[in-house]
Amino acid sequence: MKLTCVVLCSLLILTVGAFAGGFENNNVGLKATAMGGAFRALADDWTASYYNPAAFALIPDNQLAGNASFLHYRNEIIPNYRRLSGTDAYETGFFNDRSIYNPHEILSNPSGGFVLRTPLAGETVVGFSIYQPFDYNVTWTLFDPLPAYSTLYSLPGDQYRTNLDVVAFQLSAGREFKEDELYLGLGLELLRADLIFTEISFHENPMPAPFDDRPYELIPEWSKNDGHGFGFGIRSGMLWKPSERINVGFTAHLPFDITISGDSSNLNFYLPNLARTTGFQVGTIEDLFSSGAQINALADFETKLQMPASAGVGVAFDLNEKLTVTLDAQYMLWSKFEGFAFEYSNFSRISRLVDTSLIVDGADSTYTGDWVKQNTSHPVDWKNSGRVMMGARYEASNLFTLYGGGYADQSPARNATQFTPNFVDTGNKYGLSGGVMFHINEWDFGIASSFTSYPDLTIPAIDSDGDGVDDSFPGEYKADLYETVLSFIYRF
Repeated sequence: MKLTCVVLCSLLILTVGAFAGGFENNNVGLKATAMGGAFRALADDWTASYYNPAAFALIPDNQLAGNASFLHYRNEIIPNYRRLSGTDAYETGFFNDRSIYNPHEILSNPSGGFVLRTPLAGETVVGFSIYQPFDYNVTWTLFDPLPAYSTLYSLPGDQYRTNLDVVAFQLSAGREFKEDELYLGLGLELLRADLIFTEISFHENPMPAPFDDRPYELIPEWSKNDGHGFGFGIRSGMLWKPSERINVGFTAHLPFDITISGDSSNLNFYLPNLARTTGFQVGTIEDLFSSGAQINALADFETKLQMPASAGVGVAFDLNEKLTVTLDAQYMLWSKFEGFAFEYSNFSRISRLVDTSLIVDGADSTYTGDWVKQNTSHPVDWKNSGRVMMGARYEASNLFTLYGGGYADQSPARNATQFTPNFVDTGNKYGLSGGVMFHINEWDFGIASSFTSYPDLTIPAIDSDGDGVDDSFPGEYKADLYETVLSFIYRF
């Protein structure tokens, strides 16, 4: 008992919930959530499809299960986004020096699956599950065009938004390869990715002076891209039992890139509102770029979602008949994800005036239509990262089981040179988690909760290429994450 208390206290002090860096969802299932994600060597329910398909071979009964996760992001930005010109800084329309919070909404994430023992190839255990291996959702309202541009139009509220959902439909199988010692498993994923991505960017004013005199030299654009795509992934696992009380798990995940496309890109340009004293003729390009008008275009788009491969190892040790402790480590190749680059085609809703007008600025000339139809790129500079997780399971009685644990997570954005509100990952994270599962005949019902603490981050204003636009979105960033999971399992 003394050893048990020491171990439990050590876990509470040294470990710390279960959300990965970047946009990986490491909270699939109640037990793993409550144990900080340290579940590779213990995965004893339907979530083995995610944590270690080999563990299916050790599940003694058939199962039908589901759970619902409820997430609450507490993000804050104090913008410091000003246009730079030498040592001078000019306002741009961002809500600088004010605390801006993301919408305080509760997001839901359902998942579920079943496990079925079959007489195939000795006794192969198969499972089918639906869950989200990658998930991210953040929305910001940070900007309104300066009166020098337009007082006629207001931007939508979702000015910076990333809503990324990758759902896996996974068929898995696990079986014993060496009696009471070695188990192997494999999972095949059909992946569906849905993306809504909005951002404000600035484009050089194509018009000559005086149309591009300060503060009209850069024109803001709000773009919205809404699309989806399909892809595939593979999960593999091995479970080794060197002794009766120890399990060791090894896993690997390889998701293939997904091409996301859509036909609902919305591109909006907010043009300068000059005090017109020269009387430009209505219906000319000069009138358009001086009257505070808005150019709106629709287009098809295509972008690529690059998801990171990963590998992990976990150990589960039965300290006694009631208490099991686990330790996991994972390495993710986040450097593969380079952000989103949107390629546009099949434009519509562009007036003939905008599409065909030729603008001459000294020796340079451009068609307004080409200026509107520019592709956009939103890069990130992420590094590969690791995560360590620890957990504990205490079978208190036949009526209920207690779980606890946590993690330390290295941020892929820890040295990022490009930082935007679309991906708020402020640094290495720590958290705590816990839960309880109640057992009633063939049914298990449970609840778990986790808290993830992010460090505060200050991004300085840097314009390395001298174009007047910051390389990143400067300001002060704060973030926390709360999650609650409800679960049921029916064993038959």
